Amino acid sequence: SLRTSARLAGRLDPLPLAFVVAGGLGLAAAAALSAAHLGDLAGPSCGPPVLVGCGSDPAFEGFAEDVAGRLAFLIGLTPFLAGTLLGAPLVARELERRTAGVAWALSPSRARWLAWRAAPVLGLVVVVLVALALAGDRLTAARLPLQDPAQSFTDYGLRGPLIIARGLAAFAVALAAGVLLR
Repeated sequence: SLRTSARLAGRLDPLPLAFVVAGGLGLAAAAALSAAHLGDLAGPSCGPPVLVGCGSDPAFEGFAEDVAGRLAFLIGLTPFLAGTLLGAPLVARELERRTAGVAWALSPSRARWLAWRAAPVLGLVVVVLVALALAGDRLTAARLPLQDPAQSFTDYGLRGPLIIARGLAAFAVALAAGVLLR
């Protein structure tokens, strides 16, 4: 069952799983709070309609470049960390302990066995990546109030669907490396 699969996946390596989930969701929350703070610092000139002086306050510029810029960088880095920390050890431990051979002999197919191992972890990774993608969009819009993030490629690698795609690709590559390199 799916509950058994989730329990097994959590038992395989709970520390990196907890690190990625808590760290990713905490980073998304910090980005949302920073975006709200940038909105407060921007003042009424950045409200609809956006005026020319929007974002020119030194406090706004300093916070946007220092804190919000670092958060955006961490959001862009997290998909690679999540995929690497969770994908590689998922099967490598089974191969290293030599329990994979027994499991493969008892299961109907190796692909199904791998899917039941990877699905719960991948589900958590997708939830974290979606939260980061949305927070990255909101942070970019707050950092650059004179630009519409939906209409530009500014900081595109640090927000939106590319975060999800990078995380899934990193997970797949790390999973394959765990199988091949043990």
